Amino acid sequence: MMRVPIRQRDTGVRFANSIGAVVLVALLGPAPVAAGELQSGFSFLGAGELWFHPELGGHGIGLVAFDLKGLPRSAHFSIVLNTDTLTVHYDRVRFAGGRIEIGAEVSGEARFAGLLPDYYRDNRLDSARGFWASYLKAQVYAKLNLPKNNFVSLKGDARRWFFSRSDDTDNALILPAEAWVFEPRLSYTLWHIKPDKSLWERHRLFSRIRGIALGVILGADFRSQVHPWGARDSAVFNPIDPRNDPSQIIPIAYQWLKVGWQMHDQVRTQISQATIWGAGGDDLTRVRVGGLNPYVVPIAGAPWAAHLSEVVVSLDWSWHIRVGQTLETGVLFNGAFIEDKNRVGNSNTLDPIAGIGLFVDWPLGHWQIDGRAGWSPSFEGAGKAGSFAALVSLGFTR
Repeated sequence: MMRVPIRQRDTGVRFANSIGAVVLVALLGPAPVAAGELQSGFSFLGAGELWFHPELGGHGIGLVAFDLKGLPRSAHFSIVLNTDTLTVHYDRVRFAGGRIEIGAEVSGEARFAGLLPDYYRDNRLDSARGFWASYLKAQVYAKLNLPKNNFVSLKGDARRWFFSRSDDTDNALILPAEAWVFEPRLSYTLWHIKPDKSLWERHRLFSRIRGIALGVILGADFRSQVHPWGARDSAVFNPIDPRNDPSQIIPIAYQWLKVGWQMHDQVRTQISQATIWGAGGDDLTRVRVGGLNPYVVPIAGAPWAAHLSEVVVSLDWSWHIRVGQTLETGVLFNGAFIEDKNRVGNSNTLDPIAGIGLFVDWPLGHWQIDGRAGWSPSFEGAGKAGSFAALVSLGFTR
């Protein structure tokens, strides 16, 4: 039987009791919400992102999703295969006149979790330090819908990690502990964003923001076991990697803000800002920074997840010009201060990185076309100044 630290076990009991109390209150509330007319939908998305420094590289996105709405208590069911991740949701189950919402999901990711096979160090890809990473995860959540678009939610994930070596992984690399992880999160959200299909349609990668939303997330990761890992053998690796000596309890805090203004009938601007802090983590928990896609803290021009940082302060600012009825095009700027920019174990300072780019966002009925290209002066090396990257995606929903 797995031995769990007493502190972690106590926290898990308190979380389970909290979820149980919320569910009990919900079940004793008003009569169940009747099921509506069943509505089903399919979504598809294909995308590719390429970068050209220090050498040509790239990753793709392939998404297939099925959604079913109109279930009892306004519930929603979905199955989503997003590249290497399969997720099954049963969520938005509402009680107490819609004031309380609960849900659950199970998911698994194979081999490419966290893009850990890609190890960028000092702005260069070092394949000997990369490895395969996979996990299985179960999640439950409860959300309280307060007046004036305020929301409080409590979420808990139970995750099991699995690791193995790729063909390029050096035999001296120490892999992380294959631990169980309990990941509770408490969050507050204020949402005053004008409804737009880009906010919920799966085949659209980028949201169009009009209004303001903000939130705070507090939580921690509780691991069943830990040990130092990575390139720690000085006879093989030069330099060694002292970054990955995680604590068994890793606190996390996250603040985010989204603001958008319709300045003119054909001109809009939007800003996304975030501050992320963690302590005692490793490359499993650090934030992925770099790329043109929404799965990272974006830095145009940098390779996808070129940086991993435990402390991040980021800003993404874009200007949108509408052409015709639906197409938007414009310029974007994103920048961040991150810890240990070159991934050499120095966490004493926050270093700036930035990128600038152009984009096209074009919904065409059931279709969606996105194109983005950018340059980062911060990703340097091999005698080259800066790095260039591009992303193209095509999506469909029905």
